[in-house]
Amino acid sequence: MKKYLFITILFLCGGFANSQTILDELGKDVASKISNALKSQAANGQLKVAVLSLYFQNIYSDTIPTEMGVRLRRSLEQQLQIVAQKRGINIKVLTNNSSETDKVMDSYFVPPSNASSDYWAKHLNNIAPDYFVEGKFEISPDYSQITVKQLKIKPNKNNTQRKVLAVENVTQKVRNKKDKSFLLGLQTNTSIEDLSEFITLQLKFQTNVKNIRLSNFTFEKTNMPSKFSDVLTLELQNKLASLGEYSVSQGNTRSIFGTKTPHTLYGHYYIENDRLKLIAFLRNAETKKTVSSVTCWIDTLSLTNRRIKYRPENVEKAMEVRKEVEKADVKNSFNIDIWTNKGDENLIFKENETIQLYVMADKKCFMRFLYILADGTTVLLLDNYEVTQDLVGKEIKIPDEFYCTDPYGGETLMLCAQTKKFDELNTKEEDGYEFVLDNLKTTINSNRRGLKKRIKYAETYLNIVTMKK
Repeated sequence: MKKYLFITILFLCGGFANSQTILDELGKDVASKISNALKSQAANGQLKVAVLSLYFQNIYSDTIPTEMGVRLRRSLEQQLQIVAQKRGINIKVLTNNSSETDKVMDSYFVPPSNASSDYWAKHLNNIAPDYFVEGKFEISPDYSQITVKQLKIKPNKNNTQRKVLAVENVTQKVRNKKDKSFLLGLQTNTSIEDLSEFITLQLKFQTNVKNIRLSNFTFEKTNMPSKFSDVLTLELQNKLASLGEYSVSQGNTRSIFGTKTPHTLYGHYYIENDRLKLIAFLRNAETKKTVSSVTCWIDTLSLTNRRIKYRPENVEKAMEVRKEVEKADVKNSFNIDIWTNKGDENLIFKENETIQLYVMADKKCFMRFLYILADGTTVLLLDNYEVTQDLVGKEIKIPDEFYCTDPYGGETLMLCAQTKKFDELNTKEEDGYEFVLDNLKTTINSNRRGLKKRIKYAETYLNIVTMKK
């Protein structure tokens, strides 16, 4: 991922702590080159110079200002003023202690063309610059160096006697991981590819973990993934392996104990105005401790332009079903568990994919599998599946395989188990499904009636998101 931004300085800001020094060092070197180029021009009088902020061009909009551009602009402006004074060069860097000026100048891709325009009167006390400093910067893929390139010192268009001055490239090596992480944190993510690279590099700069199990990111507090989650997972797999040099796996998280892959990468994302805020966690499943975290953002426009939905389908209906399933305060009389060939968390199954189920119980029992479809319809997948004594405490692969088909969206698989056979449900077979005719509340309550008869009972469930390919 190469980053290009365009310069414009007009606001003097105080120094930044910690890793900001890496930009100050770069700004000092660039300022020295600019001062040398302007030295002869300033011999007969004071030159007024404005330096333009850095911008990142992308395919979704003309220009996007970034935090990197803002900070580099400020650093370069400050260093240019210092270097010019030390060398006795008669250069004045135009500044204005107005946050509004800062905001406006960071939004300009090119400087105003007319020196007498209302812009200068409003923001620079009617002082027009003699020169604008423009350029680009590029960061290496591993953030080991940052280069300011294609630097040009352009005269104000009203002054036809001055010529454009070129400045050679300036490169700053970045060796410290904290400095790399700092620079990475200033970037603007304009695509899922950028976002995946950002997460990968931040993890690489923060930890020495080599093996990662990847889980789908989920929407807000719903624990539901979306199409965006699916695309992000695919891109993350690629970046983690190629850029981060991680060994990446997905699937049944129950096999991680005692293996070389105890670390799971998962996260959540939230809508914040016209952006998505993502929080990623790298967690050790054995110690249950978070070893690293990353916070980042992406513009929703970049997703809508690619027709990538970030809200899960039928999320409101799915949450209603979940509330109904979770409503009763059921205390399981024994332990049961259920998972799929893709694990048991943040599950996505696509059209025609096979869903293989696995269960475990610590008591012999009978199991009922209820599946609540995206449209709210309940299907009886299996009924009175018997767990015999010889299967107690063992992983059981359900022999039936199921296939993902419409309707698509947030769905719930509910597993109920008890020590006596379940009473028959009121069902109707249609198109290969055995539909439950009673509403969900009645169906669930019929499962729980055994509690009154002192029958040993337990239940659990999985949330699944299904979608078209």
